[in-house]
Amino acid sequence: MERAIDFIKAIVKLKAVERSGWKKRGVRAPESVADHSCGTATIAMLISDLGNQDTEKVLRMALLHDLQESIVGDLTKDSLEYSNKKRLEEEAVREILKPLPNTIRDCYINIWREYCEGNTPEARVVKYADKLDMLAQAEEYQRQGYNVEDFWKEKYEFQGKSKKIYQTLRALFLQHRNSTR
Repeated sequence: MERAIDFIKAIVKLKAVERSGWKKRGVRAPESVADHSCGTATIAMLISDLGNQDTEKVLRMALLHDLQESIVGDLTKDSLEYSNKKRLEEEAVREILKPLPNTIRDCYINIWREYCEGNTPEARVVKYADKLDMLAQAEEYQRQGYNVEDFWKEKYEFQGKSKKIYQTLRALFLQHRNSTR
């Protein structure tokens, strides 16, 4: 357990890493990466349960998907480091997981890589949940008066149940926004 302390410290650091995209749009005190990871995991759990997926694996993946950001930060497409993003993130994940027992470390690295590749049903669920959490947060910031409408205009590749959830979520947010004006 003593070796796991460094891993736990990396998780705690995620609470202090603010989401870069919100900061760049002028959001004061934006959500942290840990906030986002919690939202992503909860949405992923719901989508997984609705789709009879492997929810335990989905939850592990969702909780690990942004782990590297405790070291590299929340890299956006316009950041200087973005061209080296994959390499930096892989190195960070390896560093964070290094103190864990081999079997756990290998399991977590494999789940994290599976998420990055996005080729399995579980990885797609987490990727959709990641986007849905971001869109729900965009709506909340929009409601608070920040101009983040561009997040809804992005083209996301939602399919199946996640596409229906996205469309329903967007319609409900727009309906709610219009009814509160």
